[in-house]
Amino acid sequence: MRGESDHYFSGVIDGDRSDVTSLGIAIIEARGDVKLAEIQIQGLEQARKLAVGSVSESDLRSAKIKRETAMEKLNLLSAIAKTTYELAKNELDADLAEAEQVQKLAERGYVSKAEVDQRLRRARATQGKLEIMQAIIGK
Repeated sequence: MRGESDHYFSGVIDGDRSDVTSLGIAIIEARGDVKLAEIQIQGLEQARKLAVGSVSESDLRSAKIKRETAMEKLNLLSAIAKTTYELAKNELDADLAEAEQVQKLAERGYVSKAEVDQRLRRARATQGKLEIMQAIIGK
């Protein structure tokens, strides 16, 4: 409900580690927003039971809309995280295969060691992104 995390997931799928970290933060905030909305609804319903007329129908509907919005946001962010995880997994497989091919070419003298190192660095960066995504989605 804060609206602060709305920009966090832009560019995540193709983004760097900071974008992925921002997505994780946005998911944590969305989970918190769902919990806060639940608590607000429970409090309003409890207050309504204790003192009839103390809570308006409008206040209760508003709290339920906040919960629904928070849940939709969490679902969207979670879907983005799962997609990003799968893409990172595929990217890592491709990076490792490419590094292996370049390594074979280097052994034959067709490419430089620097070329191999570059491919390995890219694979390590992708591995780091994958590890962050695993933590975010709980795999």
